[in-house]
Amino acid sequence: MTSVAVNCAIIYYTSRSLDAILANYDLSLLSQFMVLVAIEHGVLAYMFLYSLVVNDVPDWVVKEQEENQSLLQIAHALIEHKKTVYKEG
Repeated sequence: MTSVAVNCAIIYYTSRSLDAILANYDLSLLSQFMVLVAIEHGVLAYMFLYSLVVNDVPDWVVKEQEENQSLLQIAHALIEHKKTVYKEG
C-alpha cells in the first residue's frame, strides 16, 4: 500500500502530463491524486493478471533444469555408491 502512495506522489509531483490529461475536468488536488491511485491500481491488476498468463521461466528452461537435476541426482548416487564400495573394499 505504501508503494502505491509513493509511486502516485512521485508521478503527481514530478509529471505535468496529468495536468494535460485532466485539463477538461474540474477536479480538486485530492481528486487528481485519487485518479493516479486508480491508475496505479489498474496497472498493478494488469501486471498480476499478466503474471498468471505468462510464465516467468520459459518451458524449455524448466525442462532443462529438470533434466540437469536428474543428472545431478544420478551423479550423486554414483558417488555415494563408490564411497560405500571403497569403504567395504
